[in-house]
Amino acid sequence: TNSVFLVKRHPLQIHNKIEFVPKNYERIIDLGDVSYLSLMVGADVFITDYSSAFFYYFLLDKPIIFYCTDSEEYLSKNGIYLKFPEDLPGHYCTTFNKLLNTLKNLEKEVDYKKFKDKYMKSCDGHSTEKVVNLIRNKNNMLKK
Repeated sequence: TNSVFLVKRHPLQIHNKIEFVPKNYERIIDLGDVSYLSLMVGADVFITDYSSAFFYYFLLDKPIIFYCTDSEEYLSKNGIYLKFPEDLPGHYCTTFNKLLNTLKNLEKEVDYKKFKDKYMKSCDGHSTEKVVNLIRNKNNMLKK
């Protein structure tokens, strides 16, 4: 395979790039200082844990994998804004082997429409137009 695995850690995570990616893994690249938003456009799949960054990637209509090895502990300490894992718009993996298997079989369909209808219905590509119309309507009301 010609795949490259790009890693972008959370900005608050302190890490040493050299320790994280051993030199013999040339196809794993740690991009600690690069904006995750710019990486999303070129990525074929987004692997995340509990980050809300998936909302941005979701708009690209590409596969999302939630890799959560510590779900019970994380949820008991932090909670989450969705019904977990039922509401997640993508594949859910709790082990590295399941993550690898999911990556190999990404053609398995996920029902993204259900999530979009529930959480992102207004993200229809016309947000700027809606704001401009709202401002115009408010200005017209003020002129009367």
